[in-house]
Amino acid sequence: MKRSAFLLFMIVLTVCFIFFSAAAGLAQTKEDDSREDKNISYNANTMIGFSLGNYRVASDRYKQIFGDSAAVTGIEGSHIFSLNKRAFLGLSLELRRFAESGRSTATGTHTSFSMTPVTLTGKYVLAKGDFNPYLGAGADYILYKETSSMGDCSGGTVGIHVEGGVYYQPPLFELLKIKAFLRFSRAVAKVNDIKVNLGGLGFGIGILYCFGI
Repeated sequence: MKRSAFLLFMIVLTVCFIFFSAAAGLAQTKEDDSREDKNISYNANTMIGFSLGNYRVASDRYKQIFGDSAAVTGIEGSHIFSLNKRAFLGLSLELRRFAESGRSTATGTHTSFSMTPVTLTGKYVLAKGDFNPYLGAGADYILYKETSSMGDCSGGTVGIHVEGGVYYQPPLFELLKIKAFLRFSRAVAKVNDIKVNLGGLGFGIGILYCFGI
């Protein structure tokens, strides 16, 4: 509950930040064409940052023990390759983690579960002003561990995902971008001899620091 409240607080705080930054940008009466050209050319072609989000695992077995969703934190690095003045290709590498605990509905045994997805995503990014929507797809490698009094189980599995979102450039913060994303994944693993789909639906926000290399 505390993690969900913290996540909600951070999302509201970020939305307020976007609103006031956009309002400050609209208040400027002079058009800044040079800034727009800089945004289009992506001189700041590299981004690093962190994200907060929510992950809903597709497995019914997981939901019965741990609930429908969990808060997720992550770090990521991205690089942008220019195609033309209006579109770019991006490549990002992201490391996320979440952990939950619950009780088995069959035995009442206390169980802890953690998962660390490593995600590689190729993106097609449209560049127009301060908002840059994108679509992407890629591969996941998921490390997982389940611990209970009946025994421990750990391992890794490979999955795939599709993703969509938008980058926002706050007018008063040239070196920052805010990202909102929605991701759907599928990754089947064998946990305690039972096949479990560790993929699911994830969404969240991120803050990225931009620089050129």
